[in-house]
Amino acid sequence: MTESRDEDLHRLLHAWQPAAPSPEALRRGAWQRIETMPEPALLSWLRRACSRLGHPAFASAVVAGALVLGLTLGAGASHSAQLDGYVRSLDPYAHRR
Repeated sequence: MTESRDEDLHRLLHAWQPAAPSPEALRRGAWQRIETMPEPALLSWLRRACSRLGHPAFASAVVAGALVLGLTLGAGASHSAQLDGYVRSLDPYAHRR
């Protein structure tokens, strides 16, 4: 009984012809899936923001915002550095925690 199953399986596997897509069809299908994938939200937002930089009002607002942010961060860092220098001038072995 086992031999007849083995022979049946052997004949079945020998007669089986797998249907594989051609490399061109596989490549075309892969690119089609890539093209229909939705764009990530961050990339979409970045693309819109960059397209708006061509408008003078939006570009000016971005530059002004960056300037204010840079000045704020710079002033905070400067104040911290001045405070560290002052503490060290009073006691050079003091470590600010």
